[in-house]
Amino acid sequence: MSSDPVAQYARAVALLNGDGVAKDERAGYELMLEAASAGVAEAAYEAAQCARLGRGTEPDKKLAYGLYRVAAEQGHGPSAFSAALLMGQGVLGKPDDAKVVELYEIAAKAGHAPAAHNLGIMYAKGVGVKADAAKSRDYLTRAVELGLDQALFSLGLLCLLGGENLEPDPVEALKWGLISQSRDPGGPGRNLAERASAACDGQGRAEARRRSQAWSPRK
Repeated sequence: MSSDPVAQYARAVALLNGDGVAKDERAGYELMLEAASAGVAEAAYEAAQCARLGRGTEPDKKLAYGLYRVAAEQGHGPSAFSAALLMGQGVLGKPDDAKVVELYEIAAKAGHAPAAHNLGIMYAKGVGVKADAAKSRDYLTRAVELGLDQALFSLGLLCLLGGENLEPDPVEALKWGLISQSRDPGGPGRNLAERASAACDGQGRAEARRRSQAWSPRK
């Protein structure tokens, strides 16, 4: 068997999925742990997935959290996000919102859109951090730029309501409400657009429509 950690990881994936070899989840999980202990962040993430779901081993969310943390400390976004979710669920006892924020920050820095969105919500509400609507806007904008349509509504609602360090901006809120509605006609964007429109004058509504039409998602 190869002692190359990356090759071990590839072999472990093959064993877990039966890709070109006889499927053996137990062997795949054990080999995945070896690759993880050798510093392969993706292997730590996959081993955590196995521990969380009970693939090749007994389900163990505490072990999964520990493995996610190993990968998160290497800047692995999905691992940091998953660890944050488990921490928030109280897997280790009482949830620690400050640690959840820390983990989401690692994931957001790695380009994880849902983590950036969740951070934006936490900053808006002051959960685990001091409330700061301006920082919330920055994280929600990041989530939008990363392609998360759900963040369109959240960003628009924040602009409508304002908050700490952020004045309400109904024109910008209407812009995001219109975009959200166009991306998901059956979603909450329509209600947001109606609320924001009522807070704008005619010139503001025209400006919001112009901005929404000029906007395009980043590739």
